[in-house]
Amino acid sequence: MDQNSPEFERTRNFYQKDFLTYLSVERNLAPRTVKEYKDDLNHFLHSKTIAVEKNQDFSLSNVDERTLREYLAELKQDRHYTPRSMNRKIACLKSYFGFLEKDKFIARSPLAALKSVKDIRPLPKVLSVEEVDRLLNSVPILEVPKQLSQEWIKKNFGMIRDRAIMELLYASGIRVSELVGLNLEAIDWEKRMLKVLGKGRKERYVFFNETSAKTLNIYCKIRTQSKTQALFLNKKGERISARMVQLLLKKHLKRAGIQRMASPHTLRHSFATHLLEGGADLVAIKELLGHANLATTQIYTNISLSHIKQTYDQAHPRGSGHLKKKPLGRV
Repeated sequence: MDQNSPEFERTRNFYQKDFLTYLSVERNLAPRTVKEYKDDLNHFLHSKTIAVEKNQDFSLSNVDERTLREYLAELKQDRHYTPRSMNRKIACLKSYFGFLEKDKFIARSPLAALKSVKDIRPLPKVLSVEEVDRLLNSVPILEVPKQLSQEWIKKNFGMIRDRAIMELLYASGIRVSELVGLNLEAIDWEKRMLKVLGKGRKERYVFFNETSAKTLNIYCKIRTQSKTQALFLNKKGERISARMVQLLLKKHLKRAGIQRMASPHTLRHSFATHLLEGGADLVAIKELLGHANLATTQIYTNISLSHIKQTYDQAHPRGSGHLKKKPLGRV
């Protein structure tokens, strides 16, 4: 057998099962994330560069920095991967080979010196405060009648739920995946807090304001009885999907007369940017967003600087906004 055993690289599965168990148990990653790692790892092992199904002599000890650079070149040149997509593959392989080194399946990880691909990301899209107001107010806040009828609930359920969803996304800055994963028990009405399960299955607390509390309270009064404890339901009484939240937001953007594209994540970006522009501390915003690193949150300082520059140009007597209205004379 040999071929750099143990057990010929665990009978040519190359310790994938061990790695995925490690991700799930020791690193406590969400099932969806574990599946993404599995797919990325399979992509590497069955790529043109490695092709384990054809190369019966392949061994993990043969993988070096050059091999990995050839794989990345394959991704870029043959498959036209973006830097962001390539970096996801690199992150997976760093975790994989780091695990193999830690458990002594290989002597040393070949990715120790490999850096991520430089990614010049565009600034996140953000709605202005005025645009957010228009979006939210495109769905009126309805008062619940004392005598509730099923007919009234059926007629108004969607609009009330949609307003509560949009208010909560903007008030708390949570991801759409976190929103659809909320259960009734997550709400602390007294403190106006939510317990959210974020990336890496990490729990955190976020806040919501009085307006979102009002709309959420109205929604909960008409929320239909359901077997599920999910907070937000579709009309069948089942947990709402992230795709449905995207579609309902698209519908209300059109109602509000907002032409540019926006998504639930745009409300998250808007939440962070508006907090920063209102004087909030960057570290506090990091905690509210559930970011692992402050560097991820710092992108909002760039958006804020962009906003400040635009304000400067419009407000300064000799800024571009004024010059367009009143051209300078000849010197």
